[in-house]
Amino acid sequence: MDSSVMRNTDGKRRPLGLRLRLTLSYVIIFTILLAAVGALFRQQLKSSLYHNTTLILDEEAAAVKGYLQIERNVPVWKYDPKDTEESFIVQRLRRIFLLTGGDGRVLEVSDAYNSLGVEPKKELQSMLAAGKPVWRVRKGDKGISYLVRSAVLTDDGGRKFLLTIGRTLDVNEKLLNQFTRYYFTIVPLFLLASSALGWLMAGRGLSPLNDVARAAQLVTGE
Repeated sequence: MDSSVMRNTDGKRRPLGLRLRLTLSYVIIFTILLAAVGALFRQQLKSSLYHNTTLILDEEAAAVKGYLQIERNVPVWKYDPKDTEESFIVQRLRRIFLLTGGDGRVLEVSDAYNSLGVEPKKELQSMLAAGKPVWRVRKGDKGISYLVRSAVLTDDGGRKFLLTIGRTLDVNEKLLNQFTRYYFTIVPLFLLASSALGWLMAGRGLSPLNDVARAAQLVTGE
């Protein structure tokens, strides 16, 4: 059956009823609205998760200064190995970690950061000269995304180093995927409800016209 016509009982084709066309229009508009709202909320959630991750990395970069000392260009981590909490914090800070000297020479790099690939020396020197934190999203060898923060670290002697730490964005991506999956699972239910509501509203809105049409049919040719 053509989408724009229906058949009478005598086989002749006639346009779709006004009520049905109004209902379809309502459903289409509601579908576009739901899709736009879903995309907007997803983008807002993504931005919020990204912002929270940047705040965490800022805090962790500050925490590094409390545990890391650089002695004769050799990084030394000062903490109590017997303290479970301190050990966990330092291990977390060193998981995605890169430290270079003021000339861009690598002083310490973690295995996890090696999987991302250490940047060329010229790029490291460029980040040293930036004067402010440099943020990047990088992918590991397993396709997992990481948010990486690079900033200048100055020791007590005034020497500059480049400190780079990062966090996985895997949790953020899982939350976004869950939101998308749940949202578009519920959307068909909303569309079904909107179809029923649109049908009722169209019927109520056309009721006066139907009354006029019935009255017109009672009028004779005279």
